[in-house]
Amino acid sequence: MHLEPGRQWTVASLAGLAHQSRTAFAQHFNDVLGVSPYQYLTEWRMAEALRLLADPRHSAATIAEKLGYQTEAAFRRAFKKIHGYGPGLARRAARSARIDAVPDATPTKP
Repeated sequence: MHLEPGRQWTVASLAGLAHQSRTAFAQHFNDVLGVSPYQYLTEWRMAEALRLLADPRHSAATIAEKLGYQTEAAFRRAFKKIHGYGPGLARRAARSARIDAVPDATPTKP
């Protein structure tokens, strides 16, 4: 999931990679991480979305596609559900943080 967050993961495909049944995999995953594989994948994708939104070269539509969402609207809904605010606000906050991180180049008067 970490290397290919946009892949159309299913419990069956993840269980196959772990050489377990779907039921055993889902139960073990939940026991260890405290969330379902689907919830973990969604949270991982949204963490990646935050990172990608900080780069102005990536549009929300491109990020949505990269993270496996069929539509930009579906991506925006998922983002807001996880973070409590939309991707536009995240992008503006990242831009503001970059601007605030640049030292003031205005010379001071002696």
